[in-house]
Amino acid sequence: MLSITSRERINQSTSGWKNAAALLQSLHLYGSLAVCALGWATARLLGCESSRLTPLWFFGMLAAYNLDRLRPDPADAINVPRRTRRAAAHTGLSITLIAGSIAFLVALPLARGDWTLLGLTALGGLCAAGYITGFGRTRIKDLPRLKTLAPPAVVTAAFLVPPLLARQLPPWLLSLAIGIWLFTLLLTNMLVCDRRDIAGDRLSGVRSIPVLLGEKASLFLATGCVLLHGLAALLLARLDPAQRPLWLGLALAGPACALAVVAAARAPRSEAFYEWIVEGLFFVPPAFLCLAALL
Repeated sequence: MLSITSRERINQSTSGWKNAAALLQSLHLYGSLAVCALGWATARLLGCESSRLTPLWFFGMLAAYNLDRLRPDPADAINVPRRTRRAAAHTGLSITLIAGSIAFLVALPLARGDWTLLGLTALGGLCAAGYITGFGRTRIKDLPRLKTLAPPAVVTAAFLVPPLLARQLPPWLLSLAIGIWLFTLLLTNMLVCDRRDIAGDRLSGVRSIPVLLGEKASLFLATGCVLLHGLAALLLARLDPAQRPLWLGLALAGPACALAVVAAARAPRSEAFYEWIVEGLFFVPPAFLCLAALL
């Protein structure tokens, strides 16, 4: 049997890991890293250079996530009470991360003399501000369907527009298929999360797609997005012979993981399920690419 000292050490170690995990979620480091990893995988599949963009994707998401959590929203106390309490306990750290992230987002393009990238960063910041805080009395989030549709659209644009302007994108049909592949994965994430948020969104007047469609129909739509995500990967396997094995693998791995998450979301789940598993869907393509590189 374990001695009292050994038990205490194990308890302390377990508590330390739980606190670290909670901090990763409270400050949205995990979610930001997941989106950034998806961006890296997308650039890799496009054959684009991503080193100048990856830090901007990470700090852009970090600023947006933390700003969204700092803004008081009546729905959050109903939809994500635990996350709301944790965010309140780390307000100072969130503000520091927001300020540091914004400073980095401005300083990096300036240091490189990349005015196009600086303009795109400013445009992304305006989109985030319009979604989170709004212009005047109206937030983009409060407009019908846009709570669900706007984030996937903005993130897809953030991944594809810079290579397009740099003329690094492949032929238009291949680029369009990659855009569909990317958007449907992001939209699946939003549909599952917004379905969880139906109760709070209804009370606060936010008309997300799940609020308008209902729980069953929103999961049915999420399933359709997963299938379209897989079909886009199959099309890409045909359009991109050089990376056919990668696309065929992603056509299996991506939809399999996403369908498992959608099926699991049919039952009531803890906030941790959405924070770790649903957000973790974004790690599937980069993890597959890394695994394929090792084999």
